[in-house]
Amino acid sequence: WRVWKAAAQLDAEPAADYGSLCDQENKWTASIEIDVPRTFPELKAFDEEQQQRLRRVLNAYASYNPDCGYCQGMNYVAGLLLLVSRCEEESFWVFVRLMDHEDFGLGGFYVGRLPLLRRYLRACENLVAESLPELREHFIKQNVQPAVYLHQWFLTLFINCFPISMVMILWDVIMCEGLTVILRIAVSILQVLKDSLLSMEFEEIIKFFKMMKTYHDEDGELGAVKIGQLLMKHTEQVHIPKETIQYLRAGLDDDPHLDSDESWENEQSSWSSYLSRMFSWRKSSTPNTL
Repeated sequence: WRVWKAAAQLDAEPAADYGSLCDQENKWTASIEIDVPRTFPELKAFDEEQQQRLRRVLNAYASYNPDCGYCQGMNYVAGLLLLVSRCEEESFWVFVRLMDHEDFGLGGFYVGRLPLLRRYLRACENLVAESLPELREHFIKQNVQPAVYLHQWFLTLFINCFPISMVMILWDVIMCEGLTVILRIAVSILQVLKDSLLSMEFEEIIKFFKMMKTYHDEDGELGAVKIGQLLMKHTEQVHIPKETIQYLRAGLDDDPHLDSDESWENEQSSWSSYLSRMFSWRKSSTPNTL
């Protein structure tokens, strides 16, 4: 946690009183109340007390930054911080840094029309087309849309997609290297899984992506932690062009695609409902422990 705090540059005096923020009613409070019980339902460590902490952190942030408010996916990010830190107020201020500070800027994934998420999706699809053309064509043939994997991977920064022990490995790298590393992680995952995915048809692919989180450390010789470490080693081989990095870090108001991406607008309703189902999925899965 000390490393994560240092990476988030949590060294300044708080800009507001957390205690006065966490219980303020706002227009997102009802949505937060619905999503909190859906967060880490498989983890015994995320008990009712942790859920109440998460509710307060999310409610406080929505009051602190009403321009962003609350969006699904934020609950997993804040929840992971609570699991790692065990300190509610510190978790809140690290969350604020991740969301609002220009060095990370995660808030762009959730605000308004999700401008930063759309930018990352476009960049990742371009990288997949260049580095995994065979897999991309297979997905197109099987009608596997990016919503099946990329939206949840990015909106939860992989938290709701893999075993928590593996997520911790990924997040060590994300916190230390910054948000752009998630592109290398996403491409690495697809490269590692390429042969398996090429042998599957639509329904098998959908099930496969959903079931990745159920992999347990005792499954086979390679535990989730070891897999995470090997995956992070693999990301070192993935190159992101300099112009892509510049595109991702440019001001969100400078992106002409945001107003011209008709395909996004046409598909937004369908993938949003799909994503909502994915977030609430796994309530009947085998309980895990932290």
